[in-house]
Amino acid sequence: MRRSWTLGLLMAGLLLAAGCPAASGFDDDDDEGCEDSACGCLEEIYLEYEATVASAVDDTPLEGIALHCEEESVPVGSSDDEGRVRFNTVTYESDGCGLERCQVLRLHDPYGEFRDIQVDSMMTNGGTIWLQPEG
Repeated sequence: MRRSWTLGLLMAGLLLAAGCPAASGFDDDDDEGCEDSACGCLEEIYLEYEATVASAVDDTPLEGIALHCEEESVPVGSSDDEGRVRFNTVTYESDGCGLERCQVLRLHDPYGEFRDIQVDSMMTNGGTIWLQPEG
């Protein structure tokens, strides 16, 4: 029984991945049948992101923390002296799979005083992200 449940879960995950535009090479310009995919239709959006980065120890704003979209080496922003980090980008969004770009963000302290962290852009937009000190 446990084996069939695990196999069923695996198959569901594979079907979901196959239906998502990013995983299947879905053509943005071809809306034919997109409502039948696991992700749904893609819609071009203008993402405006802003958050505050602070120390989890004393809530002090952190300056110079680099913000990267997942798997991108060039930062899309860096926190200012008040800990605010902002960026804007054009991306695609679907109801079933979220954002095509910048869904997951990575914050990196180039000084090495705070641990890197990954966050969901939709959950942290407009909020505060607290970083833990290294060691």
